[in-house]
Amino acid sequence: MENKIQGENSDILDIDLIDQSDAGLRQLDLECDSCTFDFTQKSWSADMALTVEGTKLYVAKNILALASPVFFRMFQSRFEESTKNEVELPGKSMNDVIEFLRCIYPNSLSQVSCETALKILPLVEEYQVMHVKARCEKAMLESVDELSSPPAETLCQLLKEACLYNLKDLRDRCVKLASKKSQEELEIAYRLYPLPADAQNEILVKVNANL
Repeated sequence: MENKIQGENSDILDIDLIDQSDAGLRQLDLECDSCTFDFTQKSWSADMALTVEGTKLYVAKNILALASPVFFRMFQSRFEESTKNEVELPGKSMNDVIEFLRCIYPNSLSQVSCETALKILPLVEEYQVMHVKARCEKAMLESVDELSSPPAETLCQLLKEACLYNLKDLRDRCVKLASKKSQEELEIAYRLYPLPADAQNEILVKVNANL
């Protein structure tokens, strides 16, 4: 009987240790999720700065080169940027550049939401970071499905991005869902987010097919 009680207590102790371990891992995950790399503070690993809107963002060339073939060619070539420790990025938003960097830095790797995707897609396309482009399309696809019934304005906004950045899966879904909207809803959406003629024609073909 005594051995049985000890065995039961041992099982309870093991369960307690597992629960505490799981709780510790969950807490660690939460702490990691809340950690964001501060690019405005220079660290030992930074060997250059991107100047955006007058603010220096400190980065590591090797990380940028691994993530982006554009940066790779820039640093490898005889471009002036390859020997400079500071590169200006005129006409870009500092907040958007920071979001972009957080999506490619291994110690940050921010989750990409639909809102984030809309901000960083121009940079993702310019610097050809294809794995982040795929994450952007996935986030936007998740924001528009038949169950959520997104408004025509949202569909046209995302369809415009899909056409601009060649996001085929997103384009197909937006066209399909937009074809189920009324003509009045689509006309309002077209005024807010003008679409290429071929995209509008695709919607019209789907509308006629639904009749």
